[in-house]
Amino acid sequence: MGGRKRERKAATEEDTSLSESDGPRQPDGDEEESAALSINEEMQRMLNQLREYDFEDDCDSLTWEETEETLLLWEDFSGYAMAAAEAQGEQQEDSLEKVIKDTESLFKTREKEYQETIDQIEVRV
Repeated sequence: MGGRKRERKAATEEDTSLSESDGPRQPDGDEEESAALSINEEMQRMLNQLREYDFEDDCDSLTWEETEETLLLWEDFSGYAMAAAEAQGEQQEDSLEKVIKDTESLFKTREKEYQETIDQIEVRV
């Protein structure tokens, strides 16, 4: 039992020394405070998701992805990745169809405007 108290005390001292070594932080502005709050909220949300998910003991399924600002832990969900890829493929297909339709519509509109301009020029001549 004495060992546990000693471990707790050492951990508490480490926490205190870490916070003291950081020194007092003066926020440079509301923007930094807002960004820090946003990051903290996002980290808390991800932590809650990790707690709620029923993980398997398959350590090989864990991968790390490093972004510019943070290091994220992603679980390789079997089936989830495939379903997400299929949904993304469908979204890309729908998006491509929309772009094609918009482009065709634009060409038709421009062609109509061009023809109207030509007709006006012919009437004047």
